[in-house]
Amino acid sequence: MFRTSIPPTSMIASLALTLAACGDFAARAPIEMAGEVEYEGIAYEAAEIGYASADVARPSSRWMSAPDRMITRSGMVRVEVSDVDAAVSSIEQIVGDVDGYVASSSVAEGREGARRGDVTVRVPAASFAETMADVGALGKELANSVHAADITREYTDLEIRLAVKEETADRLRTLLGRTGDLSDVLEVERELGRVVTEIEQMKGQIRYYDRQVAESEIAITLVEPGSMVRPGAFTPIAYALRNAFSTLAGSVAALIYLLVVVTPWAVVALSGWWLVRRRRRAAPASPPSTPADGPA
Repeated sequence: MFRTSIPPTSMIASLALTLAACGDFAARAPIEMAGEVEYEGIAYEAAEIGYASADVARPSSRWMSAPDRMITRSGMVRVEVSDVDAAVSSIEQIVGDVDGYVASSSVAEGREGARRGDVTVRVPAASFAETMADVGALGKELANSVHAADITREYTDLEIRLAVKEETADRLRTLLGRTGDLSDVLEVERELGRVVTEIEQMKGQIRYYDRQVAESEIAITLVEPGSMVRPGAFTPIAYALRNAFSTLAGSVAALIYLLVVVTPWAVVALSGWWLVRRRRRAAPASPPSTPADGPA
């Protein structure tokens, strides 16, 4: 019984062409942040490229049907409160009640002793609107904004590319069991390692997308009434005087620094000059030379 063997090098070349086609497909697929996703078009392009596996060449019905939108949401709200510290505590309570968390928090004191707080929170997407409303109700809401992005197309394309990579990895593993030559084994292992690395990167990107959709980020700015006081008529004069005093203080500091640096060298230079001059004074004066007597 005879069995036909396929050269490993040819098999690897075919797999490389498949990967290149997959990459070209991903490059041709434009990223659309809004609008309907043409899943039939994706499947048609995949079939034209010629993926060897039928289940890879044509996406599953989950991709072909219109899925739930993959929407990421983020918001910003600015609130005037009477007590920033108390408002921060209330925000922590609001976020905790919906199983969210505070990603960052900072409080600083501004002019007139007024305090300002900046808090960034992440909450479940289902509680995004509720949390925005609860935070705005802590005081006088000065501003708010919401940003939404549709990543359905990117997510779907990434899933298709991942399926192709996993199919390629399975073929490489099968080929690895058939090869006997050491050089062929090393070549297949090297290609398999590269494909597995790309698979893990894609899975990480999918996990990142899942988290961005499942959680929403809200940037909160808290201000006390004192920090919102408008400048008076003499405020520019006060600023000018303050800047003048700052400039004067900087000049004095620079002069002191210059004296500290220059004084030791000036002392050394003056000492050397004094020693040279003293030696010149202490040296005996040479007698004047007399002209030689000539013939009478």
